[in-house]
Amino acid sequence: MQAEATVPAGVQTDTLKLVTTNGIAVSTIPFYGTPRVDSFSPTTGRPGTQVLVTGINLKGATGLTLAGLAITGFEVVDNRQIRFEIPAGASSGTVRITTPGGSATSETTFVVRGPEPTLTNLSPSEGGPGTTVTLLGSNLAAV
Repeated sequence: MQAEATVPAGVQTDTLKLVTTNGIAVSTIPFYGTPRVDSFSPTTGRPGTQVLVTGINLKGATGLTLAGLAITGFEVVDNRQIRFEIPAGASSGTVRITTPGGSATSETTFVVRGPEPTLTNLSPSEGGPGTTVTLLGSNLAAV
């Protein structure tokens, strides 16, 4: 014997309940709704930054990528949130999440920033208006 139902709009990943005049049956296997990525916070960061992705039907996620780079060690917080850390070597791009219900890609781009600049010296260390000062340090390329 079988029963059929049409999946309604806005379905969320969960067990299914069949209600009949004889009682209620609950599935032991979850039904996975189509995932959606709504946002992430923060929207920019350096490697090591923790990012919280918000959406729907994220439960059971099997994969997460940032600009096509597979992210390992992500944490499914619940059906609406996933947390991950920006790895070294990551570049700016969209966030894509894969679940048993399908895949979803963010509409916005996460911006991976480079390392913070560090100043180690400047020359000259004095001067008046119009003096050109040379700054020495690391990670100054974006200046």
